[in-house]
Amino acid sequence: MDNIRKKITELIASCFYIGYIPGAPGTYGSLFALLIISQFNIITHNIGLIFFIVIGLIFSTLMEKHTGKKDDQRIVIDEFVGMLITFYFVEPRFSYLVIGFILFRLYDIYKPYPIKKIQKLSSGWGIMLDDILAGVYARIVLQIIIFLEIGF
Repeated sequence: MDNIRKKITELIASCFYIGYIPGAPGTYGSLFALLIISQFNIITHNIGLIFFIVIGLIFSTLMEKHTGKKDDQRIVIDEFVGMLITFYFVEPRFSYLVIGFILFRLYDIYKPYPIKKIQKLSSGWGIMLDDILAGVYARIVLQIIIFLEIGF
């Protein structure tokens, strides 16, 4: 039974093992979210977003306990959730998807204040909250761009 829990944890925390792809698992997890959002934008609405935040907190904590690594790079459900926040109630137009993806990745990689500080929180909280905040930052900038409609 313990092996089944481990496999389920790996499956969910890594977004169907996307986090196991070598290279840039965070980017791959974000691209996976982009694909899902472009087809099923309803998950960026209230209930879908809350569901994935809760699932992300639970399974990122379990995966960290399982691997013994702080914010293991194979955990990409946090990027998935960050992308959902970036596109919270945003029409999935191609230009918005591209801009939002780039914004989220920039905030996630460079971690401006206080994202880097929040990442140091324990277990799933640190794993998830830094990407949630990166998603909020990206969402704010994306909303400004959408509001201004500057040539897109």
